[in-house]
Amino acid sequence: MTSSWKTFGRTVEIITIVLLVFAVSYLWVNSGSEDTEAPQVASQAPDAETETVEHSYQPPVPSSADTGTYRQLEETPPYIDISPPADLYQQPYQTGPAASSTIFARSCDSNRTLSSSLPPTANAGRITLKIATVAPEGSQWMKDMRASAKEIQERTYGRVQIRYYGGGVMGNDTKVLGKIRLGILHGGAFTPSALQKIYPDLSIYGLPFLFQSNDEVDYVRKKLDERLLRGLREAGFVSFGFAATGFTVIMSNEPVRGLDDLIGKRVWVPEGETISHTSMEALSLRPVILPLTDVLTGLQTGLIDIVSMSPIGALVLQWHTKVKFITDMPLVYTMGFMAVDIRAFNKIDAADQEILTEIMTRVYCHFDKANLIDNKEAYEALLITGIQNVMVTVDEFVRIREIVEASNRRLVEQGFFSKTLYEDLLDYIEDFRIQSR
Repeated sequence: MTSSWKTFGRTVEIITIVLLVFAVSYLWVNSGSEDTEAPQVASQAPDAETETVEHSYQPPVPSSADTGTYRQLEETPPYIDISPPADLYQQPYQTGPAASSTIFARSCDSNRTLSSSLPPTANAGRITLKIATVAPEGSQWMKDMRASAKEIQERTYGRVQIRYYGGGVMGNDTKVLGKIRLGILHGGAFTPSALQKIYPDLSIYGLPFLFQSNDEVDYVRKKLDERLLRGLREAGFVSFGFAATGFTVIMSNEPVRGLDDLIGKRVWVPEGETISHTSMEALSLRPVILPLTDVLTGLQTGLIDIVSMSPIGALVLQWHTKVKFITDMPLVYTMGFMAVDIRAFNKIDAADQEILTEIMTRVYCHFDKANLIDNKEAYEALLITGIQNVMVTVDEFVRIREIVEASNRRLVEQGFFSKTLYEDLLDYIEDFRIQSR
């Protein structure tokens, strides 16, 4: 337990990964420092009027199709559009063929040094990738990213440079995506829900009660991660792997031991989070839609009875000071990733693409492992603060899971996810459970 307190400081340092979980796009953090090492750092957002607009972009138009009726309680929750996106597999970016189209992020086990694999072409040009993130300057996450940017610059002899806009100076996910479409930015750090309309399948790991353990997730991710990364590329973005932030947990002021303890309670749902909203309604909860910054106030005033958040997030955001119970039940698996506009990526020489991919894949493999350790230690720290741990019986867990699984299937049937992908995912889960018996 004592070691949990010692790791609290490091928990705060990785606030970036926390803030990427559940509507990170709504939290604006002011950057309080400047990195003097150019060209990796930008202390302020670029002026859109002085930037060269390189591309036009037509975002996919959401469908207005009827998504079905769910149980409505006496008080109608705030409206949220749960219409499935139209043309799920239509590429929103018009990209031409590129020699680099076969370069994908590698699994952590297969990543290797590629510094001599491909020589740069004689006419290899220079490019500066402008990447937005809400990570505050000085956080361990940002330190690691800047170190990787320096390595990329050195190994490409300055041909590829990365300039990070930290502290949320570029705005929320919607604004960042808009600037990427205009060519003002080239990428950002996101959660899957941020790109749900661009590539819906990316959010499939986040279906509630899909997984029961981190080992189960690891088994499935080894089967499907590259498939999702390939689909994301086809949708117009290059990524270098996913960084897990672990399972969210239920935190409340009254113990939640089963389904009956959930009915009628007010639960926080991030703006635009279709999956969570649908699942909470299926459990007869009352979704309350709020930006991340208003949740603490909602707990203080009684507007919210229940929140779902990773243990790290609860500590950093101080939500643990306004709740009394934590329910020990894996709810939603969360993760973050970097996405780079494929149009910018395709401008990089093939040899430099290899170097960039190798280094960034290695960084995200590190995040993927370290974050789970930090999340576990944060859970222990929550218990030290006096929050009571509540257990759910097997029967109640199965009862809740069956309701949510039915809700998940409705989302698939309505076109939110690829049915084939969903069925393959369930088959892999079943394979793991059979092997583990």
